[in-house]
Amino acid sequence: MERLKRWAFLLTMAFCGIIYLSVYDHWSIYLSVRDKGTAMAEKLKKYDEEQQEQEEIPQEIIDELSQYEENAVYYWDVEDPTEEGEAVESSEEIPPESQLPPSTEEEISVPPYVWGSVDESYFDDAVFIGDSRTVGLQNYGDWSDQVTFMASTGLMVHKAMRTKVTLPGSKNQVTIEEALSAKQYGKIYIMFGINELGRGDAERYLLDYSTFLDKLKELQPNAIIYIQSGLKVTAKRAAKGDMVTNTGIEERNEIIKSLADDKQVFYLNVNEAVCDEDGNLFEDYTHDGIHLKAQYLTIWKDYLCENAVIKE
Repeated sequence: MERLKRWAFLLTMAFCGIIYLSVYDHWSIYLSVRDKGTAMAEKLKKYDEEQQEQEEIPQEIIDELSQYEENAVYYWDVEDPTEEGEAVESSEEIPPESQLPPSTEEEISVPPYVWGSVDESYFDDAVFIGDSRTVGLQNYGDWSDQVTFMASTGLMVHKAMRTKVTLPGSKNQVTIEEALSAKQYGKIYIMFGINELGRGDAERYLLDYSTFLDKLKELQPNAIIYIQSGLKVTAKRAAKGDMVTNTGIEERNEIIKSLADDKQVFYLNVNEAVCDEDGNLFEDYTHDGIHLKAQYLTIWKDYLCENAVIKE
């Protein structure tokens, strides 16, 4: 009798669950199952009332239950049309791969310029800003009258904009900032570094240089700007024991190199043209270990002609 009650209880619970599921989904699938379950439950109840003393469930009921179990359709057995391998209908057509727009990640940005060699006419709209080394380039570089120099002995980057210079064809002095505000140039070459060795560390130099460069871009938004490396000194001069060392120059050159964006601002390592294999200024090129002799300043000029940005 206990077995019969357990069967009846489990069967009733199972069909109650099926009836609940049939309310929300797959009604057509579970309707017949629910009716069969109800009939079976009634049959077991009637049998229980008639056979109070019988302990074993008759074989015919067990066979009928087994047959029902084999033919039952459960919720978890119903195939989901979205299962892997089944086609999903969609109103949207997927274009062929050849018609898809190109990925932006695959697009290659081609700069609107090339590096190349130029003749001296390239510098007709150029201005050179720097210290005594640039003054030497101005005096002995054999430049056209079209080239402008804003150079001064002892010039330092942190005070360059407010330093006064005399422009060609004028007797009046103006600050570099005033001169750059009055005329637009196509190219601007700047070189600092030797005088700054006695002013703070490389980080201070970077801050001063960056401030100067930002102002320069503001005043000359369309110009190609060249950051020239600070020229190194000879090994003999570097060993003198003061603040003028190639280690200090290299450190500052490396840090200002990061300011070049290769769009408007470009870095030129002029030391490639005037230094030996050990990275020291050639002894024969200088009379004081720092400044280039007049006859060797054309090497610097030639380097600039061979390494120029040409906009297309």
